[in-house]
Amino acid sequence: MAKHKTKAIEASLSKKGFRVANTHHKRYIYYANGEKTGITTFISHGIKEYGDILLTQV
Repeated sequence: MAKHKTKAIEASLSKKGFRVANTHHKRYIYYANGEKTGITTFISHGIKEYGDILLTQV
């Protein structure tokens, strides 16, 4: 099982059109054509790496 660094995941989400909203966790909201959509995902502040199984759920 591969490990993926949190910073690399965050950079990838930003490139795909997600914007971060700092709450208890880092909440990423997807924007399409400048408009907010209902698509969101979360990244925990305390996790340094994620495995393949969790990453596919993101």
